[in-house]
Amino acid sequence: LYDCDFEFLNDPSIKKIAVGGYRYEDMKFRLLLAGVPEEKIVAKEKEEELISELSLCEGETVYVLYDMYEQPVVDKVNAGLKKRLKGGEEA
Repeated sequence: LYDCDFEFLNDPSIKKIAVGGYRYEDMKFRLLLAGVPEEKIVAKEKEEELISELSLCEGETVYVLYDMYEQPVVDKVNAGLKKRLKGGEEA
């Protein structure tokens, strides 16, 4: 976590950063060290809990970032987001 440039995430155009997984507290701490305001960070242990936290409004962009060992988790998150979108949910 400390070899990566998290500081670029401290940008006014980024409205929310959601982190999850077994190292969610470490990720949150690293974001705080990078200067990201705490009110922009949503941290949940279970990735599935993050799905409802993300905005799906038209014109919004959602990036799902993960390490190379977390593909099953990412597949779960992506499936949950797609399910929300198919249901017509926007926010």
